[in-house]
Amino acid sequence: MMGQAEHVDAVEMLFTSLLVQAMRAMRRAVSTRDARARSRTRSFRSSFLSAFAARIGERLNESAHTEQDRAVHEYARDGTDLLPVLASKERQVEEAVTEAFPELGSVRLNHSNNVWGWRAGRASADSAALHTGQRIEP
Repeated sequence: MMGQAEHVDAVEMLFTSLLVQAMRAMRRAVSTRDARARSRTRSFRSSFLSAFAARIGERLNESAHTEQDRAVHEYARDGTDLLPVLASKERQVEEAVTEAFPELGSVRLNHSNNVWGWRAGRASADSAALHTGQRIEP
């Protein structure tokens, strides 16, 4: 893992929490048969987890942008003092990732072969707890 120890610990805790939440929600929502009585458990689970991951990524990006905007407005005198610092940190992270993983790419998670799994995964991700102290529903 890369990063400062407290950041790595926080990411590991968030990952574990989201994994537990996803598995719990998926077990509650799983649909094992389609209208023709064919098994769809595998496709449901795959679609559920893909949608859950995609929506959690969206929520984390939204949260990061919101917090960055808040920090700039709260700590910067004219709204620009922190921008060079934030840009420098972002470049450092990008360089470290590129150095450690030179062939890293990205893919879009918008394909689903089970619409029920996709919808259930997104809905579960919308209600997932992302913050310390936020109650996780049983």
